[in-house]
Amino acid sequence: MYDPSRSYDENHAEGPFPEWCFPHKVFPKLRFLEEPSFSFLGQRVHLPFGVPAGPLLNARFVQVAWAAGVSVCTYKTVRSRRYESHPHPNVTLVSSREGNRLPLHAAATPPSVVACPLTAEQVSGERPAPISISNSFGVPSQEPVKWSGDVKSLLPSQRGRCLVLSFQGTRGAQFEELVEDAKQVQQQATTALTQGGADAKADPVILEVNLSCPNEAGEPLYRNLKQCVSLLKALAAERDPEVRLIAKVGSLPSDGCDAFLAEAGEFVDAISSINTVFSEIRAESGKIVLGSGSAFGGVCGHAIFEENMCMLSRWTAARERLRLSADQLACISVGGVDSVSRFHRALEGGADHVQAATACMWNLSLPAQIAESLSVPFEVTHG
Repeated sequence: MYDPSRSYDENHAEGPFPEWCFPHKVFPKLRFLEEPSFSFLGQRVHLPFGVPAGPLLNARFVQVAWAAGVSVCTYKTVRSRRYESHPHPNVTLVSSREGNRLPLHAAATPPSVVACPLTAEQVSGERPAPISISNSFGVPSQEPVKWSGDVKSLLPSQRGRCLVLSFQGTRGAQFEELVEDAKQVQQQATTALTQGGADAKADPVILEVNLSCPNEAGEPLYRNLKQCVSLLKALAAERDPEVRLIAKVGSLPSDGCDAFLAEAGEFVDAISSINTVFSEIRAESGKIVLGSGSAFGGVCGHAIFEENMCMLSRWTAARERLRLSADQLACISVGGVDSVSRFHRALEGGADHVQAATACMWNLSLPAQIAESLSVPFEVTHG
């Protein structure tokens, strides 16, 4: 769907691109033949599978993903005002200097990866090689009047399909400015998902607050427990109790997961983990390659799966120690899920729902493969 040779703004304006949807260079379309039998935060869905915030830049991208069988689509993170993307390039092919996976988050320094341009040949073919990529966008956003209208065009979604709207506050000189901005955009997002204030909605309104962008100045919020609790508490005070909230976080040590759930668990309905692995990204020559001008950014895709599984085990163990049920706090597994076998490993590891970002940017056959593995009947309607 996403063409890494073009800028973010070009992808937003002209995408998604079928020539970047492999292996057949057309967007797959399928129709489920039975009523949805899985649940996602109170909403019935066909598959316990979705796309996290990132690849679905606007309503056109969401519609293509839904048509391909993705059950839960997360609309790319929005802000209370327009915010520009980092300059191109944002997405490069990366490989770890340490082997097939990135070192776990416990490493003393960020892992180092080698970057080069990502070409169509590297992600095409009937069985493309697993890939890992850089992720350096800086959470761009359209102005609210544009993204809210775009979101409303997706409503009401069809049965078995779920729309999640991701949002975040924008940092100011003081932390309190971020909190006030986050409260404002939470209200804007809620209004968009209730079609301008409808009195009733059959499905729950689901938001996701991004606490973990690796491409902004300053420490990601989820690592500052005091500030994180303060923000989530402030958001909860102004949010309708029926609105569900997912917290998107990155890697933490085991005791950090326990502390996060003990202090902040009451303010959220789910944890989505992980949001990339913060890494040093350079060309083989040592040259900085990202358009941001920074040597550091997030890494997504194949190489971060074991980190995803490590964090999944920590979150589920913390949930068990605190005697929280899955209904009280769901665990969403994100990171490196690029095959049916990895999808099932995440489910077996305790995930209540599994999502894939990098894989679904170029391989929208994955939802159909997952449906087949779960014996969920469907028929291909096009492509």
